[in-house]
Amino acid sequence: MVRKILNRQLWILVPLFGLLGLQIQLNTYLRMNAPVSIELPSELSVDRKNADPKLFKILSLGHLPITVDWLWLLCLVDPTVTPVAAGSHPPLFYNFDLLTRLDNAFFTAYYASANLLAVIRRDGAGALHLLERAEEFRTKTLPTYPESFRERYWPNQWKIPLLSAYVQLFELQNLPAAADSFILASQIPGAPPYLSSLAERFRKRNGEFEVGLRLLKFMISNAPNETSKAELVKKHEALELSYFLRELNDKFTADLRNRKLPASAASQHWPRFREQQGITGQDPLGGDLFIDENGMIDSTTPRMTVFGMGHTD
Repeated sequence: MVRKILNRQLWILVPLFGLLGLQIQLNTYLRMNAPVSIELPSELSVDRKNADPKLFKILSLGHLPITVDWLWLLCLVDPTVTPVAAGSHPPLFYNFDLLTRLDNAFFTAYYASANLLAVIRRDGAGALHLLERAEEFRTKTLPTYPESFRERYWPNQWKIPLLSAYVQLFELQNLPAAADSFILASQIPGAPPYLSSLAERFRKRNGEFEVGLRLLKFMISNAPNETSKAELVKKHEALELSYFLRELNDKFTADLRNRKLPASAASQHWPRFREQQGITGQDPLGGDLFIDENGMIDSTTPRMTVFGMGHTD
């Protein structure tokens, strides 16, 4: 009797195990063929590149909030995570672009779109474009809205220029522009205290070089492999050399000004300045220092531009 019951239960479990196996196979197939890296062909995508927000408002027939919600949901369910080619935008950018033109007070759309475009799709230019629109609304239009609206929907306005700073720095490699955004964010009420101290560093003469060198040191110490580390070391050396030349040019220009010498006299004054400053005529990396056609001190050491900064910027 007991054996019959056990056999009956085993026969019940057999199809269950079969279904479990099919489920595992189905899940594996779906994961392997998930559309996370598949972009719709352009001919199958809805063209919103040149979409007219006025026309969208008319065609919404008075239901603009529903249209905005539809676009918002369309953006949120976009499954594609592949980076775009440099100089191009994904369809997601044009959806967010239209969305923020239809509702330019939608703080969350600005903030989410910039994060998604910059971090996931590597579209830093697209992210910055939307953040610049958000900043324009924040400075020009938002002050005309009731205080209750600003407190409810834009309580952390400093996040817009702060995110702009991160996009400028890490996606577009433009530290001077990032410094301006960091300073702007620090001036907005409610901004975290650390932004004030960071802004003070940027306000110092050549402060962006000091911040950039510290950042590179941190990146070097946390490099994932030796290849990445070697590339970061080269950037650190190049930025250090640009910093050296910038400070040397500041002193040279000030000396010319104090002696009331024109810029055209730079080449003639250069040997005297070197002797006065105890300069050997070589940079820290061994390159020869010289006066270029613009009357600025330069070096024969080849170097890359790091974070958008050079010795004459």
